[in-house]
Amino acid sequence: VTGYIAYVDGSPYMFASKDLYVYSGGKGGVALDVSLSEVDRFKRLMANDSAVTVAGLYLPEYGEKNSALGRIEIIGRHYWLQEMAGERPQLPID
Repeated sequence: VTGYIAYVDGSPYMFASKDLYVYSGGKGGVALDVSLSEVDRFKRLMANDSAVTVAGLYLPEYGEKNSALGRIEIIGRHYWLQEMAGERPQLPID
């Protein structure tokens, strides 16, 4: 899934676009679960304010927290900055 990542109340959420994040006031989106060993690396990658692709397990039930549309448990290091179509993904440096 590709989208815009924003931290809301200290937790990462994915939105369809930056505009959707801004105009929704940070409500909705899909919560992201990042393994503890990847948290720092993930935050460094998200500092670039660009489109990101993540791969993981989608869980539609996430309760009422931030009006989330569900949650994605990211599998290991399956996340990267999304480049233009046909370009190789830019992987974060360890």
